[in-house]
Amino acid sequence: MQNERLLPLSLQKLDRHLIVLDGFRGLAIILVILYHYLPFFSFGWVGVDLFFLLSGFLITGKLIESLKHKDYFRQFYKKRILRIIPLYYVVLILFFWVMPVALPSLITYSFTELNYYQWAYWLFAVNFIDAFYGWPKNITLVHFWSLSCEMQYYLLWPIVVKWLYTKTQVFIFTLLGLIAAALIFRISTFLLLDISGLYRYVLFFSRMDTFALGAFLYMCYSNLETYFLNSYIKYTGWAVLMLIVFFMFYYNLRWHFTESMVSTIGYTLNALLWFSVMFAALSKPGLLNKILSAGCFTFLGKYSYGLYVFHLPVWIVMSKYFSSSYYIALLAFAITVLISWVSFHLLEVKFLRLKVPK
Repeated sequence: MQNERLLPLSLQKLDRHLIVLDGFRGLAIILVILYHYLPFFSFGWVGVDLFFLLSGFLITGKLIESLKHKDYFRQFYKKRILRIIPLYYVVLILFFWVMPVALPSLITYSFTELNYYQWAYWLFAVNFIDAFYGWPKNITLVHFWSLSCEMQYYLLWPIVVKWLYTKTQVFIFTLLGLIAAALIFRISTFLLLDISGLYRYVLFFSRMDTFALGAFLYMCYSNLETYFLNSYIKYTGWAVLMLIVFFMFYYNLRWHFTESMVSTIGYTLNALLWFSVMFAALSKPGLLNKILSAGCFTFLGKYSYGLYVFHLPVWIVMSKYFSSSYYIALLAFAITVLISWVSFHLLEVKFLRLKVPK
């Protein structure tokens, strides 16, 4: 019975819409787009870490809150498939099947090479291809590696929560173990393997610490009044931020994922920093909460999936016809927002309605 004290005080925490989470999605997609559109914005890739942490938080919460529901697995997988698959597969159909017929002049050697691994995109396994062979020459869909990570997480996590959550201390130690395992994996392979470190960036297990910290964030959030670690989390955020700044200046780092320090301990530091920032915004309304709840962030957060999928293809097409500049970046961003808005209201929302049980 002692373990029960660690269970959430309210199992309906995520039944209501938390607008600040839309703000965090908006912040994440802004960082990712700036990273791809502006060469000097070398640290914008950390937006992917924020997406992973958000997934860990939301998916864990929704799974825990539905543990007593019948069709636990079927309902979860149905909702994830309806959210991810339709737009994702439409883009793959357009890129791999329609474009070669409609625009054969665009078919180059790099496309043919990418087409050879088409199966990996359909099966959400392209991160394995990237890990073994490096980034493809055709980078139109290069950002889809993170969607593969997300889908692999969706496949695994319902089983973990179902088996372990009722044994709360075991569940917490599992989360801590996954965080430690990912960190040890990255450090040990860096020391033992003399190869490119891209696999540390794209493999799901290597990034599991961020998802696990998202799950741990839900445990803290759902036990705001009782969880003993909560009062120390804000200090963790400041300590991690100062450590990152120290590393950047002392070792002259750009804080880019290709740098060895970043690809070993940096991912965990990113996750801890986002963990602290999200907890601060969720636990106590304040300036941060107000900023992220502003319309510009929540609007982009609402359409963040489409923005993520479309932003790089749009930028690549624009770059073929115009020389890169801030004006072209703004135009590409505006076009991406428009396409994402249309995609959401004409395609995605039709499938999202199917998620609600009749």
